[in-house]
Order: sequence, then structure tokens, then C-alpha cells
Amino acid sequence: SHGSAATAPVVQKLDPPAGGLSVADVIAKQAALSGKPVTVRGTVVKFNGGIMERNWLHIQDGSGSADAKTNDLTITTDAEVKVGDVVTLSGIVGTRKDFGSGYAYDVIIEKATLK
Repeated sequence: SHGSAATAPVVQKLDPPAGGLSVADVIAKQAALSGKPVTVRGTVVKFNGGIMERNWLHIQDGSGSADAKTNDLTITTDAEVKVGDVVTLSGIVGTRKDFGSGYAYDVIIEKATLK
């Protein structure tokens, strides 16, 4: 397990940033976005720092569905954030990434920078 979502904050619906996409849109369009830069905004619902020389966070923006697994996006970054923070990040979409040790993702945003 990579942390617990049991203490995750309540996520309010957030509009995508100017020129950016919602969490659900990134997941839905992952094949077309693979290798391309995107900007997203969301509430940090999970943060794990300093794993494999990067920080790992999950954001949600109120889009998508928990049942369909389209509401939560994993992002790697050097930025330090806290659970509950509303953040805007830009990074490169990766698809079908397996980092080992249980870190495997259909879609992930990597090397994101905080805006």
C-alpha cells in the first residue's frame, strides 16, 4: 500500500485551468496525450514524498467517477505540497508506466511543475 486515502479531503468541483484539462479528460484522452504536456488543477488527496527521487501525489477535481476510476490522477513532481492544497501543475503525460514495487499506472503526469 502506498498510503491511505481514508483521510482524503472532500473534493469540490474545480474548473480546469486556462488552456488545461480536467482530471477525467486527461484519463479519457490518455492515448492521444501520451508524451505531450498538459496542465491540470485539483485538490491534493494523497502525497508521498521522496520516493524514487520524486514526490508522488494524487489530485482530484470533482470530474470523473470513482467507480470508473476516472476521478483521480497521479502526478510526480519535485514540488512540496500538502493534502488539501488546491494546485495547478504542468507536466508530461505518460501511459502504461510500471516503475516496479507496485507503482504501475495506466496514465500518469510526470516531472510536473507547480504553477
